[in-house]
Amino acid sequence: MDPIALALPVFVVAILGEALWARRVGRDVIDFDDAVAALATGILQRAWLLLLAAPLALPYAALWEHRLIELPLWLEWVVGIVGVDLCFYAWHRWSHVSHLGWATHLVHHQSERYNLAVSLRQSATEPLSSLPFYLPLALGGVSLEVLVAAGSINLLYQFVQHTELADGPAWWGTVFVTPSHHRVHHAVNPAYLDKNFGGMFILFDRAFGTFAPEEERPKYGTVAFAQTYDPIWANAFWFAKMAEIARASSGWNRWLVPWRSPSWGTQADSAERPPFRPNGGRGHEAYVTFQLGAAVVLLGAAMALVPAPIAATGVAVSLTMAGVVWGRIFERRPWRALEGIRLATNAAAWWLLAGPAAGSVALLWAAASGAWVAQGAKLGSSQGVTRSP
Repeated sequence: MDPIALALPVFVVAILGEALWARRVGRDVIDFDDAVAALATGILQRAWLLLLAAPLALPYAALWEHRLIELPLWLEWVVGIVGVDLCFYAWHRWSHVSHLGWATHLVHHQSERYNLAVSLRQSATEPLSSLPFYLPLALGGVSLEVLVAAGSINLLYQFVQHTELADGPAWWGTVFVTPSHHRVHHAVNPAYLDKNFGGMFILFDRAFGTFAPEEERPKYGTVAFAQTYDPIWANAFWFAKMAEIARASSGWNRWLVPWRSPSWGTQADSAERPPFRPNGGRGHEAYVTFQLGAAVVLLGAAMALVPAPIAATGVAVSLTMAGVVWGRIFERRPWRALEGIRLATNAAAWWLLAGPAAGSVALLWAAASGAWVAQGAKLGSSQGVTRSP
């Protein structure tokens, strides 16, 4: 079972707690639409990992069979925890300095907010691009089980760094990443670009010259902004940008685009760009909240049950469609017909995952949701935002 499945309830409670605390202290740190869009990308990634996790583990397991050293268990854990963060640092830094890397990481930086929900905004292609950076740990004697456990610890630690409402003590920040350090990383302020890549330890940034303290208020987002709440377009945006740059290039430059800096061939958006706030979710918060809760339950069940490929595919398709529907609601695009198909797909996914009883309950959920949509979910306008790569 994926260890992150056990953490899903903690994530939900923590995000809700942060939102309530922010309201109590009068801090404007979270938007409903943006938070749900962030969760949709994380759900999409985890859903497709149901299919990809086993194939991605094969190269690591094969290399571990040829490990160069046999470590005692305590040392394997030390090497695993420190090594995972060093490998993450290396991948993370590469992902900011090449078009290809940025295409697989950009999703995490697309929010113009900074909160716990943003920590779950993850790229579907990140597991593919990051895998090679972790393979040396297999030769170093770190088993797949320790790698997964250490990676989960690292991910959970990163989760709590995504907040503007708290900071660790100054002495903690000498060795470990703090929310202040990571706020710098998410900022587009010129002094903060490409800084603080560590996930758990800030020591690697201090050692390799990529550390920057938080001195001015961060402005979040990306230099070239996708302007979307659609999880598929969020993942595809920079790949489309690379293709556009390649078409406009000639000779060897066309083939070297993936390895060049993300700033090569691109133009930064205006620093005065207005925030992306379509606000299409107003009036639909209750419906989207119920569907988001159902999606989290489906994902958690699938992560716990380790489904067969056909069931995993059904779950992944259903959860991907859910994110697309929410994005269309938020961007004021037509969505009700697609939601009908999505609800039917969700029922089929439950049937494949847990049997006829679960599928029947999901059908009842689909009928109730369809009635809700038919009676009350009306958009004020079908005019949406305009996107360009």
